[in-house]
Amino acid sequence: MINNQTLDNERILQGLRLLNDKYSIYLEEEGKWLDGGFETLVTIDASHSDPDYSPLIVKKEIYMMLPNDIREDIQRLIEVE
Repeated sequence: MINNQTLDNERILQGLRLLNDKYSIYLEEEGKWLDGGFETLVTIDASHSDPDYSPLIVKKEIYMMLPNDIREDIQRLIEVE
């Protein structure tokens, strides 16, 4: 079932895929630990009552290890709490 949350999640994932291209050199050199690219920074909010409407949330422990310029780009895609 497609809903607004599903569309929002897909928009975020697409934005993260674009960051994979933008920061490909970082991912190849310093960011090798991000196996799978920037999509590994997010996960479904398991505490949400309805899995079909669960938003993506940022894994802060991974996010905080990134350089500031990359974190700023991620903040443009998804709220980091």
